[in-house]
Formats: sequence, structure tokens, C-alpha cells
Amino acid sequence: MKKLSVLLLVFLIGCGSTKYYVRGEQASKILKPEETLAIVENAQTRAGFLESIKNWLEENGFTYAVVSQRPTNAPYLRYEGKWSWDLTIYLRHGFISLYSGNKMVSRCKIDVPNNLNLSKFDKGKDKIDIMMDLLFYHDNKNNVNVVYEDGE
Repeated sequence: MKKLSVLLLVFLIGCGSTKYYVRGEQASKILKPEETLAIVENAQTRAGFLESIKNWLEENGFTYAVVSQRPTNAPYLRYEGKWSWDLTIYLRHGFISLYSGNKMVSRCKIDVPNNLNLSKFDKGKDKIDIMMDLLFYHDNKNNVNVVYEDGE
């Protein structure tokens, strides 16, 4: 019975890990080197989400400008993050999408189940960095649970 309980606990923890969903082109292939990427500020999302995006872009050599409304003739990012509470606050759901014109051309979403898996308590910045790596390069260097989706 003890072995069954341990096996069930391991199964429940392992099956509920953070999952990332990636769709579309690599953002790095869409942006021209001379382009400034607009980030449409989302006042409904915690400020740390935007700060993490800006830091990642700076560290990876991209030029950006934070704007209040989406531009009409420039590529732009939209984002959203939702936090939940379980002993502490953690990033539960979120997305970062790249648009060119009015068309979404790339997106990365995150879904963190509320279960016994302690990875849900990983820093939000680390999760956002992974989302940006996946959005821009489809790079799973952190060996996270990723689903590459087809279509729009």
C-alpha cells in the first residue's frame, strides 16, 4: 500500500507540470534588425511582467518602445499574466503574442496547474524568460514541457 501511495503521489506531481504552448513563426525571423518593436502596455497585468519582457529584449539586443495603443504599421507585442495564490503568489496563466499589422504571427502561452508540483512557485521572471525564448527562437534550452501548435 505504501508503494502505491508513493507511486500515486509521484504521478500526481509529475503530470501537473507547467506547460508552454507555442504557435506561429519564430519572432526573431519576422522582425527586421532595424525595426523597433512596440510593446502594448497592459495595465491589468502586474508591472513585473512588462519589466521581464523589457529586460529580456535588452539582453537579447532588440530595440523596443512601450506604447499605450497598438501601432498600425509596426510589429508589436501584447501580453497578459494572471496570478494565483497557494501559500504564495505565482504566475498561473499568461501569454505573449507578436503581431504584424493586425495579424498575430507568433504566440507563447503558459499554463501552470494548481497542484502539488512545486515548480509552480518558480519565479515569474524565469517563466517569462522561457516564454520569450520560445516566442523568439522556439528554443527549449530549459527542457520545459512545450507543445508546438499548428495553425493560427
